[in-house]
Amino acid sequence: MPQITLKQIAERAGTSVGTVDRALNNRGRISPATKEKIIKIADEMGYQPNKIASALSRSKCLRIAVIYAKYPAYFVDEFTAGLEKAIEHFTHYKIEIVTYRCNALDPQSQIEVIKDIDFSNIDGFSLNASGQELTPYINKIADMGIPVVTFNSDIPGTRRLFHVGMDPFMASRVSFNLMAKMLQGKGKILAMPGFHSVLSHEDRITGFLEAAKDYPGIQVILGGEYKDREDLAIDLIKKAMAKHDDIAGIYTVSSPGVIGAGKYLSQFPKEHRPIAVGYDTSQDMKQLMEKDACTFVVYQNPAAQIYYSIVYLVEYVLFGTLPSQEMNFLPPQIVVRENIEYYLEGDNKFIFVN
Repeated sequence: MPQITLKQIAERAGTSVGTVDRALNNRGRISPATKEKIIKIADEMGYQPNKIASALSRSKCLRIAVIYAKYPAYFVDEFTAGLEKAIEHFTHYKIEIVTYRCNALDPQSQIEVIKDIDFSNIDGFSLNASGQELTPYINKIADMGIPVVTFNSDIPGTRRLFHVGMDPFMASRVSFNLMAKMLQGKGKILAMPGFHSVLSHEDRITGFLEAAKDYPGIQVILGGEYKDREDLAIDLIKKAMAKHDDIAGIYTVSSPGVIGAGKYLSQFPKEHRPIAVGYDTSQDMKQLMEKDACTFVVYQNPAAQIYYSIVYLVEYVLFGTLPSQEMNFLPPQIVVRENIEYYLEGDNKFIFVN
């Protein structure tokens, strides 16, 4: 339901916006009859006071710092889209969202950026956390009285308040079970880790291996760490397939991995290609699916993850309210050739969950 404004109430009541403001906020001079009339109209129209605007009218401008990587662009561009939606959401309020970018999702790259931030004028901090090495930095920022939250990848055990992301165990179990059914319960699957330092990547491998215990006919072979690089993924897959010429499936934990897999598999006849599975959507992914070089991906809704991390963080800074749970998971969505266009056109690619 659209937010009822003071202007709309004033038009209905036949008064000025200032008079409506005085009536609803119990300030200034106004006749009891006019005040009663305005309050009655506001109730009939379903007016709800804007808590954010009210809080900010009594405080300074809020500054929220956000960190995420620059690469791979086809993935982090969705973070940027979600960030822009958050900025749009707070357009009319005294809230500034300051963005800092690290080169890649690795701890050292993020630590270098964090060291350069002046936290003396930051009111909240949201980051796509890269690894446990950030623990002392997150705790130090929290000790300064600055609330810290994470999105997409988490670092539990730190003093961060909450996390917004996708359940990596659920996503990996879904991925394995779909692959197992496609392979009719038998064959070899190459499982490729992205960054060992990134908890969500490691959890996607752990969940995959746990799901494999229910399928004795399937052997999971652990591949090398491709560090979110397509070229490294291609090289590692090439070596693994040279050693195991009967690999029937390839599972990767991020988009660069499955794109690398798809590009490498494109050179083989369709009937001899292993099925390839990974995460997230892009134009490259669409082309690979059209070539039958990628079977399906799990869409983790990066735009919504960063958006909600910022919105929930602002609500905490202003009102001290936290989400109902510490781990805020968005549901994984399976994307195949037939529906990938839906996620690539317009606002459809940013599926927001209320």
